[in-house]
Amino acid sequence: MSFEKAFERTIIYEGGYSDNPYDSGGKTMYGITEKTARDNGYKGKMKDLTLREAKEIYKDDYWNIIRLDEIDKESMQELMFDTAVNMGVHASVLFAQRAYNILNKKGIAVDGVIGPQTINAINNYRYERDIAFWYISVRVEGYNKIVKSNEDQKVFIRGWGRRIQSLLDEVVL
Repeated sequence: MSFEKAFERTIIYEGGYSDNPYDSGGKTMYGITEKTARDNGYKGKMKDLTLREAKEIYKDDYWNIIRLDEIDKESMQELMFDTAVNMGVHASVLFAQRAYNILNKKGIAVDGVIGPQTINAINNYRYERDIAFWYISVRVEGYNKIVKSNEDQKVFIRGWGRRIQSLLDEVVL
């Protein structure tokens, strides 16, 4: 999967401008938080962030940082990218490591750091749909933990559920 394709799919969920009081990211445009935009040199109003600028941030701060061009499985590229955007890059990698370990007796380190061990484990696991399914299962568990630790986050649970259902339809079923 190319970055372009993953971006097109993920941006559907991220939408345009938002300033939801329950969103810890604060003001966002195309899912890019104000902090992330500022960290990338953006100085304007969040409502004025262009899709092109958001795309550049997604490529550098999400796709490239977790080395998705080195992942051979398209389903894992899509899942890891979408998770990085929605839940953070650390969670994205952590979930991949946990999913791999669910399926294998000889596990890998679960540290949320993308490196040769994690990349090789994902690339060499031969049952792509299985690892994608368990990745999604671990992600759902992550959403449950968020809601359990902060009831205010329940306002997002239906949207997260629709996002997961769509990903299941695209990469697993």
